[in-house]
Amino acid sequence: MKKTMLKFITLLLAAIMLLSAAPAFAVEDGDVRIIVVAPKKLSLKEGERYKLNVTARDGGYLSGLTWESSDSSVVSVDSSGNLTAHKEGSAKVKVYTKDGSTDSSTCRVTVTSSKSSEDKEIRIIVVDPKKLTLSEGDRYKLNVSARDGGYLSGLTWESSDSSVVSVDSSGNLTAHKEGSAKVKVYSKDGSTDSSTCRVTVEEKKGQSSSASEDKPVRVIVVSPKKLSLMEEDTYKLSVSAKDGSYLSGLVWESDNPEVVKVDSNGNLTALKKGSAKITVHAADGSTDSSACRVTVERIKKTPIKAKIEGYIYDANYNRVSSSTEAAVREYCERLGDSRIDKMLRRAVEKVGTPYSTMDCSQMSKYAYSSLGINLPRVSDDQAEAMIKYKRDSGKPEKGDICFMKFPSVVKCSCGDKCRRYMQVHHAAVYLGKIDGRTYVVDSSSTIGSVIIREFYSNTIAGMPVVFYAGK
Repeated sequence: MKKTMLKFITLLLAAIMLLSAAPAFAVEDGDVRIIVVAPKKLSLKEGERYKLNVTARDGGYLSGLTWESSDSSVVSVDSSGNLTAHKEGSAKVKVYTKDGSTDSSTCRVTVTSSKSSEDKEIRIIVVDPKKLTLSEGDRYKLNVSARDGGYLSGLTWESSDSSVVSVDSSGNLTAHKEGSAKVKVYSKDGSTDSSTCRVTVEEKKGQSSSASEDKPVRVIVVSPKKLSLMEEDTYKLSVSAKDGSYLSGLVWESDNPEVVKVDSNGNLTALKKGSAKITVHAADGSTDSSACRVTVERIKKTPIKAKIEGYIYDANYNRVSSSTEAAVREYCERLGDSRIDKMLRRAVEKVGTPYSTMDCSQMSKYAYSSLGINLPRVSDDQAEAMIKYKRDSGKPEKGDICFMKFPSVVKCSCGDKCRRYMQVHHAAVYLGKIDGRTYVVDSSSTIGSVIIREFYSNTIAGMPVVFYAGK
């Protein structure tokens, strides 16, 4: 009996010692938990703030996290993962738990000067004409426009040989001597690509270069000749001389400024429904006049039945401001009668629907059914069905489906190797650009419902976009 009792006490003491030796932080399965910070790389401007997200791969709750910056003079981080960019440079921001219950995860942050351009997509610009022949002493104004129709400013003009042809800051050329040169236009801040015009200068024959001043009344042409705008739209008209000469001292006039007003550079602003004739001519009478007929249509607004307020998020899962919510609602209520706009309205009406009722692929399938397109149920099957409609430009168009995959640091449910088509695990519908920001309609498992979400740099909810497709 004593031996049995002694054996029991010995076993009991051993068990107590083992339990007391176990680390207090041990998780239930005894494994160190994997955490992932998002994004892994980030660019900020001096003075800008940003909140990093961190999640556990097992989906569990995280607490007691420690955040550190390798260089707090460049970017600092508080106890909640909020970054503040201070000066140009780069630093690693690390998150982990001091008790060792998780591994660590880092984000590489690059801080650029606040004087640099905004983080916009590079805009495509086109100079007109692409080739030009002038005579010595001739002048000519090159036109440049953005393919997206937007206003251009801060452009830089350069000539590859200013002794042949020089160019000023407004694209005005002056031909000096025989030869050829390339005239290039671009923005120094990198917000546009560049475009060039090949200029050939020929010897002036039969008259001195100053004789060009004694030309008859020049014929000018405004472009376009007819234009339709919606209320609040803006547009810049172009004007050129048929003889290719330089134009200056032009006067722009609207015969109905309450409908459309025009400034001294041909920039139009549509004010209300109606029509107006916009005329341009030279104040000194050296040109004839040219006109554009502008028709303004009233903005049609159809109320959105869904309560989208409270369901609009920025790229970091933060709810947007009330003014941004108002801008998004305004955009959605202006969606028209085109097949794509109707489809988007159908998707927006589902905002707020629980994720358990409508996940991401169910949402895209539901939206596209209004176009008569019966998509498969699962996102990667949808991607396989839509790959033939992939946008070769790599940029989405309104109504496109955005197909995404997990970042490389996240292990998907397929195991060691993803078995899905092009590794697609998520889908969202591109709503459009609102006040310079891009948005999708997305069913988010994190939020738990269908939401409207901002994204940038071809990354949505921390997931890189594989491709955009639309039909």
